[in-house]
Amino acid sequence: SSGINAEYGLSTWDKRCFVEDVPDRTMIVYTYELRMFDSDADDYEAEPTPGSLMYMMIEQKENKNDRGGVRRTQELKNGAGKITYFAEEYGEYTFCLELHPSNENEWEISTGKLSLTVERHYQDEEKEMVEDTTDNIISIMQRILRKIKHIKSEQKYYKEREAQFRTVSYATSARVIWYGIITALTVVSTGCFMVHNMKSFFIKKKIV
Repeated sequence: SSGINAEYGLSTWDKRCFVEDVPDRTMIVYTYELRMFDSDADDYEAEPTPGSLMYMMIEQKENKNDRGGVRRTQELKNGAGKITYFAEEYGEYTFCLELHPSNENEWEISTGKLSLTVERHYQDEEKEMVEDTTDNIISIMQRILRKIKHIKSEQKYYKEREAQFRTVSYATSARVIWYGIITALTVVSTGCFMVHNMKSFFIKKKIV
């Protein structure tokens, strides 16, 4: 950023203009104070004059052949304040301040002392691109981390489901095995019992 400080004398209906070549993407900040002349004290007022009135106008010319055009007008009251203007494009900018009479003294010619500070704040495109790229990378990383967290949650869920399924499968297999053993023992026992009964029956009938 860069800036200038200046002080000027200004009378009613006087217009003070400043012409500057301004690079593109530049924020211009004008800080002003207007102290009117006090005839009773025969000096300028120590503080900015609240009842003073000025008009500000900004024009821009993109080249020497351009007649320019009014980009902004603004009424300035209270004797002090700050004006900001963002120059999107490169060009020749004319900044004008005009002192107007107050409503109470419409026809009176008065003088004042204008203190003006002009600051320029340049927008670094490379820095903005780096910041935008950094923001995009951070946003992408955050989305990736959220996806990874979601995938881990799904994997944990499926692992728990698989463990439950294995437990149920092992329990079912064990029950089937025991059921088969009990069934086999029952069949064998029943067969042996029937063979024994039939043998006893045949012996009693003297068939064998």
